[in-house]
Amino acid sequence: MNKKLSGIFLIVLMVIGAVAIYNHYLESYYVVDRGKAFLSRAETAPTPDHMADALQRAKDLLPKSGNPVWWFPTPRTDFVLVNQDINGLIELARFIGTLSKEQEAYQVGMDTLRGKIRTLGEQLGEAAGYYFLSPSSVFFGFLWILAAAVLLYLRSRDKLELIEEEEPLLTT
Repeated sequence: MNKKLSGIFLIVLMVIGAVAIYNHYLESYYVVDRGKAFLSRAETAPTPDHMADALQRAKDLLPKSGNPVWWFPTPRTDFVLVNQDINGLIELARFIGTLSKEQEAYQVGMDTLRGKIRTLGEQLGEAAGYYFLSPSSVFFGFLWILAAAVLLYLRSRDKLELIEEEEPLLTT
């Protein structure tokens, strides 16, 4: 293989790999990370209505189903259950919003809501890390590394052939 041509293929391979990683990040990890950010906003929101709005925005971003942990999946990272939890938290926030701020139940409800939102945020943080280890990303990462290794091997083989042509090995 031509040295110049293999160098171009290697550069193209690197660009394709970088674009694929960036695209995978935007479509998977970043979406969950943004959802987690809205949960953080909900946790620190001053009123139950603001909490419910932030929870709804988080719910709109997150996947509706699936589990990023493909080996030994747990309920903590199951997005069906996460969405059910968010729905329950939105209902709880709307209910707390109907209470008077002077009632003890209001403050207890707000504290309970904040604690549950914090726990849900931790669960999302746990789930987000597994997106880079999905079967498809592992498979395509393996193919990318294999393609790069083959190109590098072909370049080094061509160099060895040139060296052998210039200085043949002595055989006796």
